[in-house]
Amino acid sequence: MTQVKRVSLAEMLEETGTPALGYSKPQKNTIYIRDGMPKGLENEVMAHEYDHMSRGEEGPFDPISALAVGGSLVSGFLGAKGAKDAARASAEGSQAGIAENRRQFNLSLLSNLLLNAPAINTANTARSTLSGLLGLNVPGTQYRAKDIRGLV
Repeated sequence: MTQVKRVSLAEMLEETGTPALGYSKPQKNTIYIRDGMPKGLENEVMAHEYDHMSRGEEGPFDPISALAVGGSLVSGFLGAKGAKDAARASAEGSQAGIAENRRQFNLSLLSNLLLNAPAINTANTARSTLSGLLGLNVPGTQYRAKDIRGLV
């Protein structure tokens, strides 16, 4: 079983002769990892060193490689942040669209009621008149614009 040792920069230099972030020594069945790295970078270094060990190679994970890995980690983080921002903007746009549709529907409803108020009043008056002639007591309703506005 491979042993993983976390070491300081000084200990890495003493053990391996290099300021590497990680170093594999298959003959000792040991991987040296520099202490204090961010978790994502540490995972990359460990994967790299386990790959060396599986091939029986001794070797470092040098800082130049770490820069490339760090760049990919930053790119991944920025990409995830961009996706969150895009999702938030999309949700806000959807909500704004729903609000505008609701506003236009209410305006349309109000306009239709106001435009049709004379016809509604005429029909109610005619109904009341006919009902009165037939001896029925069905009161008519006179709609006014101010009554209709309260509906929307």
